[in-house]
Amino acid sequence: MSWKTVRVAVIALATFGLFAACSDDGNTNEFPVGVYHQPGSTDASGTMEFKSDGTFVLGNGDEIVTEGTYSIDGDQLTWDTDSWCKNVSADAESATYTWTQDGDLLTMTVEGEDLCTDRVSTIRPGFEKSGS
Repeated sequence: MSWKTVRVAVIALATFGLFAACSDDGNTNEFPVGVYHQPGSTDASGTMEFKSDGTFVLGNGDEIVTEGTYSIDGDQLTWDTDSWCKNVSADAESATYTWTQDGDLLTMTVEGEDLCTDRVSTIRPGFEKSGS
């Protein structure tokens, strides 16, 4: 094999690798875990923490208002379990939302119907990333 062939092969592989790294395979929008607060809130009321293990906690100061689990599929967040909404109705525990992030603002739009009206009203204004 000649050096020219080797150089062409290396350049081709490097170019392919560059395009593969830059391609949009749907995984570029990793869900932004962390602690969030209601827009305009400056204290610990209305904090939402999304943890990397798929659990969440909504708090009001030191009080846990609700907690549970969520799952992510692309830009879809599904509330799998939710202690507050389960107490409202077993049918209201799960719902799916489309999430978007614009800077520090995380917003969610319900897909279909969410039978837990308290969750809908809590999520509607979105959440700002805390500590940013």
